[in-house]
Amino acid sequence: MLLITFSLLIGMTFLLLAKLSLWRYNCSQLMPGRKLNFLNIFGDLIEVIKYLNSDADHPFQLKILNALVNCCKTFQKQQLFCLWGFYTPLVFLVKSGAVKVCIC
Repeated sequence: MLLITFSLLIGMTFLLLAKLSLWRYNCSQLMPGRKLNFLNIFGDLIEVIKYLNSDADHPFQLKILNALVNCCKTFQKQQLFCLWGFYTPLVFLVKSGAVKVCIC
């Protein structure tokens, strides 16, 4: 009985991750930013992890800020871009035209 419950729990978790991954995949194809793979659980957090593992002796907040600055430089020609932290989208408005459209 315990084995059946455990296998159902594992199966439901896998189905939930697959559903969230499909939703994120479809949304990431529509928004400016990096196009994510289907089962990339971490999303764009891998870029932040690269900066956290750097040799600089800065606090981790500054390393995260450096990762965001690098993303802004990458997508500076677009009005907005989206970064994904796990399954949460973070939309950054880079140019004033995007802010103007959002306010009006």
